[in-house]
Amino acid sequence: MTQRPDKQKSYSVQEAADLLNTSDMEIRRIIGYYKIKHEIVRTKQSRAIMIDYDAYRLVKDIHEQKDKRREEAAKKKFIVIAN
Repeated sequence: MTQRPDKQKSYSVQEAADLLNTSDMEIRRIIGYYKIKHEIVRTKQSRAIMIDYDAYRLVKDIHEQKDKRREEAAKKKFIVIAN
């Protein structure tokens, strides 16, 4: 487990998605559904959603829980099919 940094690091949605090996759309969906604190920043060509370290940890926990539930559902489905 890592320590909380002294200075809050900001993550873009794409950076968070890369760190969690998922799509940026999945990260946006989690942020919107759970109403996680974020900031919209203008870039040269568009806008970007930025989240701080605490929000990233929350998104990471939610994403890992979702993956765990998907794996359990797949195992149950496999067991039912095998029987």
